[in-house]
Amino acid sequence: MIRLPAWHPLPSVIAAVSLLMCAGAAWAGLQGVARPWARNLLALAAKPVAERPVTRRMIGVAGLTAARWDEQTGIRASLSVFYVSMSAPVAPDFMRWIEADADGARPVLEILPRGRSLASVAAGDDDRWLRSLAAQINEPVVIAFAPEADGNWYTWGQQPAQFRVAWQHVWAVLGTRDITWMWQMSSRHPVSAYWPGARYVQWVGVDGYFETPANTFRGLFSRTLTVVSRITADPVLLSETAVGPLTRAEPADITKLFAAASTRHLIGVVWFDRAQHDPPHHQDWYLKPGTAALAAFRAAARAYVTS
Repeated sequence: MIRLPAWHPLPSVIAAVSLLMCAGAAWAGLQGVARPWARNLLALAAKPVAERPVTRRMIGVAGLTAARWDEQTGIRASLSVFYVSMSAPVAPDFMRWIEADADGARPVLEILPRGRSLASVAAGDDDRWLRSLAAQINEPVVIAFAPEADGNWYTWGQQPAQFRVAWQHVWAVLGTRDITWMWQMSSRHPVSAYWPGARYVQWVGVDGYFETPANTFRGLFSRTLTVVSRITADPVLLSETAVGPLTRAEPADITKLFAAASTRHLIGVVWFDRAQHDPPHHQDWYLKPGTAALAAFRAAARAYVTS
């Protein structure tokens, strides 16, 4: 028998090779059994940001300051949405103003490339604007670039290849410090072609609105949520939603909305609390004090965050 010295590299080499072989075998098995899950698991491990786990379901607001929302609904906002146009310079005190309006909720910055093309963003023409924003981010925020890019109602819409490249460039310039990256799509159109890659996303947001009596949660969201579940294991939320008066069933639809969000294990619901006046896609979504819709929202939201 050959006796090795007290320390010899051979056992370490053998152990390392064995470990690699086991990992390879496991990976091969996962490829055959659960390919999307395995791919997403490795992608999550490679992400440079350790996103804090969501320990409680979140209620968010778009359209009001978080303080006004809390007073109106009695439901503390966890997320507060702000629409940030790239056509205007980033003010020196921009993030201080955002954090004041968020009132303790985590700001969600929807970056709108208004007056810009996705190609110019990807080429770096707006890097100065992006760096100005990055320099002010010192607290946790959520960022969604070019939301609802699968739709045809924005100038940046329905350009999947350009969107993916632009998203990756914006991600590279802004970085990942204090940022949760949310890929935000509409539920009206196919979304898979717009996926920028697992490395670049921590949350998935899906937008959709109850506009007519025919709308249901299943009809609005199920197809998109199924596609998303095949793309990524990232947490999913309704990043913009509301029930409009043209449904003629606001209280019942609000209750069903939150019940389905709970059943589908979504991590949050963001209510678009604004009055718009171009039906059917733009209705008065505002939860008015003293209405049955607001009462239903309060009850459903409380049940959702505590379930």
